[in-house]
Amino acid sequence: MVDNYLVDNESINEENSNADEKEDLTRKQISKIILRRYYFTSYTFVIFFMGTLVLNIILSIYVDDENFYRFGPKTIHWGLSISDSMTGNISKPVALLLIFISALYLLSLIQFQFIFFKILIGQCLRKNEISFEIAEKIWLNNRVANSIANLAVIFLAMLTIFDTWKFHNIHQISAFLFFISIITYLIFRRKIELIVIDNQLVGEVQKKNSWVLYLIFILFICFVVGFAYINLAVKREDRFEDYYLPWLIFIVAFEYLLCIFCVYNFATNVFVQEKIMNQCDFKELLHLKMFCLISIFANLLCIRRDIPTEIL
Repeated sequence: MVDNYLVDNESINEENSNADEKEDLTRKQISKIILRRYYFTSYTFVIFFMGTLVLNIILSIYVDDENFYRFGPKTIHWGLSISDSMTGNISKPVALLLIFISALYLLSLIQFQFIFFKILIGQCLRKNEISFEIAEKIWLNNRVANSIANLAVIFLAMLTIFDTWKFHNIHQISAFLFFISIITYLIFRRKIELIVIDNQLVGEVQKKNSWVLYLIFILFICFVVGFAYINLAVKREDRFEDYYLPWLIFIVAFEYLLCIFCVYNFATNVFVQEKIMNQCDFKELLHLKMFCLISIFANLLCIRRDIPTEIL
């Protein structure tokens, strides 16, 4: 009788162990699928955005008609900034199209981050892994970060539509608000990640990548100070003095570096999310449709006919 009980108990434990292993395997498979989709979207966004910057410079130099704000080291304006490369009759419509596509990718990434932390809060509360106060703190930061990120997309569209040639003041304000929004979003997202790490919701992970935020903030301060100084020089009508061109190159270098670091960090910094995905169940994210041009054309041409795994 005792032997039978022990055998039954051992078989139950073995079944539970197999079930746990199967659940862990399924969780890892789900995590792999979700992260693959996220990284594909994020790197496509980075390629589109950076490609827009490079392509607009080429179009502005070799294709656009002459205008005061045209990009180039020997033009009337000595335009070297990102804004100067999107003012021409060809470069501006191309920029509008590519930035619009980039914004669709960006909105997918924003939605992913928002839903990810929303699911995390619910699971942690159900498992009593965090207090209600901590959950409220994460949710507040997540909600604010999502709103700010959406504003960044709006400002990105505005600075492209209202170019620096015909709408100089509106363009400058939009560009400034875009950088402010991106940096603020990165700060709020980092606050969420630190809350997650401090409350041990994720395994051992270093509090890295904070230095990237400090670097972005320093780049932004240098860019703003340089921009303000050179505008004062222009108002004093001594813009072509010896110091003007070095200052211009200095500002433009910080502008490009700031843009590259912001966009890349915005899209690809998900090291905390990777860790959490291996510990929690995020199968709901399988139903999140990320924007993808390839997928659009594949669906239209009926290239893939199989039913997605998340439906089965």
